[in-house]
Amino acid sequence: GLIGTAQPGGWSSDTDMVADAATPGEVTLTITLSDGEAKFRTNNDWKFNWGNNTFPSGTATPGGPNIPVKAGNY
Repeated sequence: GLIGTAQPGGWSSDTDMVADAATPGEVTLTITLSDGEAKFRTNNDWKFNWGNNTFPSGTATPGGPNIPVKAGNY
């Protein structure tokens, strides 16, 4: 899921991503975000989180920094 101040649940609640049945291991999410920060994490667990401060490109790394997000539809 996606967590952070840029998404509706803030740091308290993830926005879940959806598994793609046609591509095993791939997940997707269409969302409107506000200016803020975000991270990806697995199963609402901080043990498995990814981030990177090179938005809007780059590769998230395990335990990486918060992702700076500009408001928009993603």
